[in-house]
Amino acid sequence: MSSTYSVGILTVSDRCFRGETEDESGPYLRKAIEESRKLNNPTFVLKCVPDEVSEIEGTLKEWADVRKLDAVFTTGGTGFAPRDVTPEATRNVIEKEAPAIPAAILYQSLTKTKMAMLSRAVCGVRKKCLIINFPGSKKAVGECLAVVMDCIPHALALLRDNTQSVTATHQALQATLKSKVDVSRVARRARQSTFPMVDVEDSLYILRAIVAKLSIGSASPDKCIEEVPINQALGRVMVRPATAACSLPPYRASVKDGYAAISSEGKGPREVVSVMVAGSQPHLGVPFLPGQCTRVNTGAPIPSCADCVVQVEDTRLLHETDGGRKEIMIEVLVAPTAGQDIREIGSDVREGEVVLRVTQTPLTSSQVGLLASVGVFKLPVVRLPRVAVLSTGNELQPLGHKLEPGQIWDSNKIMLLCLFKEHGFPTVDLGIAKDEPDETLAKLQEGMACADVIVTTGSVSMGERDLLKQVLKEDLNAEIHFGRVNLKPGKPTTFASCEGPDKRTILFFCLPGNPVSATVTCHLYVLPTLKQLSGQKQPDGQIVKAQIQSELKLDSRVEYKRGIYRAGTIETPATVQVVGCHMLSSNLLSVSTANCLVQLPSKTEGRPVLDKNSWVECWLTKDL
Repeated sequence: MSSTYSVGILTVSDRCFRGETEDESGPYLRKAIEESRKLNNPTFVLKCVPDEVSEIEGTLKEWADVRKLDAVFTTGGTGFAPRDVTPEATRNVIEKEAPAIPAAILYQSLTKTKMAMLSRAVCGVRKKCLIINFPGSKKAVGECLAVVMDCIPHALALLRDNTQSVTATHQALQATLKSKVDVSRVARRARQSTFPMVDVEDSLYILRAIVAKLSIGSASPDKCIEEVPINQALGRVMVRPATAACSLPPYRASVKDGYAAISSEGKGPREVVSVMVAGSQPHLGVPFLPGQCTRVNTGAPIPSCADCVVQVEDTRLLHETDGGRKEIMIEVLVAPTAGQDIREIGSDVREGEVVLRVTQTPLTSSQVGLLASVGVFKLPVVRLPRVAVLSTGNELQPLGHKLEPGQIWDSNKIMLLCLFKEHGFPTVDLGIAKDEPDETLAKLQEGMACADVIVTTGSVSMGERDLLKQVLKEDLNAEIHFGRVNLKPGKPTTFASCEGPDKRTILFFCLPGNPVSATVTCHLYVLPTLKQLSGQKQPDGQIVKAQIQSELKLDSRVEYKRGIYRAGTIETPATVQVVGCHMLSSNLLSVSTANCLVQLPSKTEGRPVLDKNSWVECWLTKDL
């Protein structure tokens, strides 16, 4: 899978540093980098410093020399104001200047505003870290980043001396995107598919065997593992057990609001000599003598001389001062016991103890919270595959464009992109390719440069402009593992693979253009593959059994119908109701209301229909 990079975003602003205004440009810059999808799952470090040369220099040196970040983007302090010193600080630390980058930014910015000529931004390299100055406004940051973002991955690959990536980029730039596929001889096109019909089970076996070679257990660890901050670990799969970096609790803590006391003194009056609240430092607790106590809040440290906490409900006030602002004496009404309402150090977790074992399941929010509580701030996880989505067809138009007769909006791509994002996978939108071999090839090569898996819709059937399989074979030398499946809907579904420009194995899922066919085959083939590549033990998701609520005619192929599954109870079985007045593969309405795919067997002479209340398998597509 493609390389990951670490990025520092440094906001330079006196007012933001003092908290007088909110830093908008720094977080926006991070969001813009993530949404560009040019860097594979980048990790970020964000910081705000005042307009001081020493502060800016110190941070740049630390990030480049000590933390060894791949890139640092500054925002703010590049103008003519007396306190604008970011360019001076940057020039003091860089070892090589890269004047063409600010020149390109200036050239494009001048087309938007003449004020761009007042920028003094600097760009350069320190060790293996690229440093670029951006302006301080959110709007300008977005515009300037868009100018250079396409070139940043190649710049970082050069600094890393990543010869495979560099060579791949050079080859892509020099390549002539001329397809070998000849579409002019329409009369001589194939009238029958040259690909054998494969049963569903056989197609899944072929797919799993190939994907297994690319997964964490078989592929090189450095290609499959990355370290992420704990706040980005939700839904990721751990690769080794996590141990506690500290005990929990790390100090003796009160379970309740009340008074830390000595249990052997039983009931009776106590002098309140000090107060400890949550956040107090344990060593500041004042030791007390017999007959004395310390008022404590829930979570507060307990003085070493105390062995119990008496809850406030078991006390009454005897004496106060300063108009009720200070307690002098209380009475303990119920005799306490040793250890009462105290959490001892390590009573939950001991330092070095394994808190989570490798389960090959996605991390939940509670598990992430547990890791954070015991000092685990970074975690090695299985790298997520990046998936690129391409729609094909002369009839397709981007959403929002005016439709001419014979045209439709491209719903497949946005549906699939949302589906992948819903499951946490990074995506790339490759747009729409017309049914021309050169354009199809160019789009596929664009996807191969930035993604691990490419999903296409359309252009896989028997039409004279269904070119995908030919382009894959003739232009990309791809191996087509299956090109037809005995499946309804989704008969022309195609799975292929080839070597990418940087020696990575690229997987291709060429799905039918009909929206329901694309949805069904995506759930059947693509999502399980992405989950398997991300390290999940059960990539197929949840498959349950239920009784169908109506008689159904069977097809000669294995069929997946859309249905609404309802879980059973102790008294009633689980049921599933097929939805949609008709099951044409273009009927997207049935997908929007369904929560499962109902798997129906192929018909036989003795079983042309499936009786009502027959048991079937249901692939859940939504959380119940």
